[in-house]
Amino acid sequence: QAQKIIDEDNLNVSLTDSGYAYHINSKGVDKGSGFLEAIKMLEVDVNDTIAIGDSETDVPLFKVIKNNIAVSNSTENLKKLAKIITTKKSGEGVLEGLDMMASDLR
Repeated sequence: QAQKIIDEDNLNVSLTDSGYAYHINSKGVDKGSGFLEAIKMLEVDVNDTIAIGDSETDVPLFKVIKNNIAVSNSTENLKKLAKIITTKKSGEGVLEGLDMMASDLR
């Protein structure tokens, strides 16, 4: 229904289903572009960052952050982009992935 309203009213937004929530963003704005803007404001090198995700809404983020971790319950599209894929889900996968990333950086 939300997509129908967006289309009928020609709204300049995109609607994405993460599997957990619906994301409504201005067109051209996603997790990747938002993250790049944030690190620019913080004056951080993109190579000094890590992205962790599990859904389609994380795909743009994984395309700009190469040090990335997909937890085991991630979508297949996200796993294809991941540097590391954990064997554990959700929060436990985050901890496992950070441990794996830390050993890669040593």
